[in-house]
Amino acid sequence: MFAAMIAAIALFAMAPHPAPHATSPTGLTTAAGGTQTVGMAVLSRARLAAGGAAVARLKTLHLHDRVVALGMTGDGDEWDDLVTGRFAQTQSTSLGPLAGTQAYDGTHAWEQDATGLSHYTDGAANMNAAVTQAYTTSLSYWFPQRRPGTIAWRGAKKIGDHSFLVVRAVPAGG
Repeated sequence: MFAAMIAAIALFAMAPHPAPHATSPTGLTTAAGGTQTVGMAVLSRARLAAGGAAVARLKTLHLHDRVVALGMTGDGDEWDDLVTGRFAQTQSTSLGPLAGTQAYDGTHAWEQDATGLSHYTDGAANMNAAVTQAYTTSLSYWFPQRRPGTIAWRGAKKIGDHSFLVVRAVPAGG
């Protein structure tokens, strides 16, 4: 779903905008002197389309949802620090074995299982997933100073009647 949101934002960002600087072969604007990559130019336009400076002022996000899984129904909550990427996701005890918390505190991945016991889950796969989620949670593809990563332009893609600009964002350690 997150990839679909980025694709939709990138699609919206393709709408005509005035070109304040030199133009790349793809028709996207780049910074004066060509120092900004095409991938960053695509993401810059997507950030502007999503609210620009208003997005930079967002600090935290709380999501509440209703979870229906394996015949059980319960609540879920997620708290996100949009600047650091720290997060916690909790599922209610009414979800039985699916209850618990998964989190990343900026250093460690950890979880609290259905019994209430908490422990680190710093294995390679869990840390990779936590660092990747912290990168996306902190919107670091729009704000590279928040968490390190690389941005690469992958080209334009057409699916049916829809055109997309494809950018790959990879967090360091993710």
